[in-house]
Amino acid sequence: MEQAIFLLKFYTYEGELVYPMELREERVGYYTSLKKAEDIINNFRNISDYKDYYEIEEDDEEEQTYISHFEITEIALDVIYRGSDTTRIYNSLGNYHDGCLIPSKTPFRGIDLPTKYSAGDIVEFIYCNTLYAVIVTGTPWSKEQFLKHENYLRSKHRCLPEEILEESFKSYMEEAYTYGIENVYCVIWPDEEYWEHSHPHQYKLLPIRGIIPDEMEERFNKKIESYEKEKK
Repeated sequence: MEQAIFLLKFYTYEGELVYPMELREERVGYYTSLKKAEDIINNFRNISDYKDYYEIEEDDEEEQTYISHFEITEIALDVIYRGSDTTRIYNSLGNYHDGCLIPSKTPFRGIDLPTKYSAGDIVEFIYCNTLYAVIVTGTPWSKEQFLKHENYLRSKHRCLPEEILEESFKSYMEEAYTYGIENVYCVIWPDEEYWEHSHPHQYKLLPIRGIIPDEMEERFNKKIESYEKEKK
């Protein structure tokens, strides 16, 4: 069994939550078990519990500091780094939201439908210590999509020995789950004149909690309308 340490961090924002919102990262500490890190979260669910970090302006809402979410990173010890670490996200109340296990205990072969979010949904995206309001434009592959792709690859590489082909698929499916080859959403958001895009795992997406500025909402609506027209 691999040994690991657990790094607990939380993220905050000041004033009213209006997208995009920059976050402040605070590193709480390292723990020898997931339970010990989660116990810290359960004991500190309000920003007033963090007075060692902040001077609380109780009478000024614009200066108030709020918890956005908690994050626990599981760092495996005495192993070769896999390019990423297991990450778990907890909402502002300390409740578990979602996570990404590395390596996955269940190889990725497509997900069960329906997906948590659908194309056209507007959701919150945690990206580079900033909260963005984004439109979902693509969802993770379904089991049917993955099977079609697997059959295609097997046909394409049918000249390979069976044992090599199977080993290649085992590695491919772990990477697909872990590093986001197919087990990801596609999201877009406006940035001045252009649209940015990314391919996040589900754990980085949350329901909208804040305010979408009028101009941004108008651009969202126009983009969604254009997608609806393309479907017809």
